[in-house]
This record gives sequence, structure tokens and C-alpha cells, in this order.
Amino acid sequence: MNMKKYGVERIQECGETIDFVPKECQVVHPPRWKAIDKVYFVVVEAPELDRIREKYGLLKRKYPFHITIGVKPKMAKAA
Repeated sequence: MNMKKYGVERIQECGETIDFVPKECQVVHPPRWKAIDKVYFVVVEAPELDRIREKYGLLKRKYPFHITIGVKPKMAKAA
């Protein structure tokens, strides 16, 4: 984690329970992950996580919060 980049020594909320609402499942083909074919995740709504990000001075998030449930590597093509 890039905690030092943001001047954060310790995240006080570690270990706390944070409520979230699962919204949808998605499958993404990440263009920058050359060795990965697909990433499977659940998009979640978690307003408390936005408050935590703000508390630590983190930038506004570009993407929704999610829980990654699987990563499928690309298979080597047979010759």
C-alpha cells in the first residue's frame, strides 16, 4: 500500500467492521494486465469507505469500490 505516499502512518480503522451493499457482479478484461485474461468482482456501495478516504486526504476515487473474487490468467496458446 502507498500509505507513506499520502503521509499516512497507520489506518486507525483497520480491524473495524464496515458495512457495504453488494450492487452487481462484473467481469473485466484488464488491458494493462498483459498476463491476465479476466478479473471477476462484486461492485459494492460503502459510504463509510468514502469518509475514510476523505479523512486521510486521499483523492476522489475513479472507480466504484469492489471486492475481487477471482483472477483468470491468460492461457498459453498451443503451437
